[in-house]
Amino acid sequence: MKFHFFHYHKFRSFGGVPGSGITEHLARHGITAEPKHVVTEDKNISEVILAQAREENADLIVMGAYEHSRLRERILGGVTYDILNLSPMPVLMNH
Repeated sequence: MKFHFFHYHKFRSFGGVPGSGITEHLARHGITAEPKHVVTEDKNISEVILAQAREENADLIVMGAYEHSRLRERILGGVTYDILNLSPMPVLMNH
């Protein structure tokens, strides 16, 4: 199994290295993970996630889901909504 953790600027980092907390946690369970920092600049986060999944030939996207108010989602859009509607591969989400 190959696992990649994609980090973008809004996530907190533990130990000074983005993704180090989750990769250490997974290692304790026998899963080797490779953290990868992705510079998003002003790009749409859902487009970045889908592009990275395609680039890595991912079979599955696993991600957390967070819902904003319906008004905010309609005006600004939402990553959860976009991934569910645009992903060409299966998605496993946790809320």
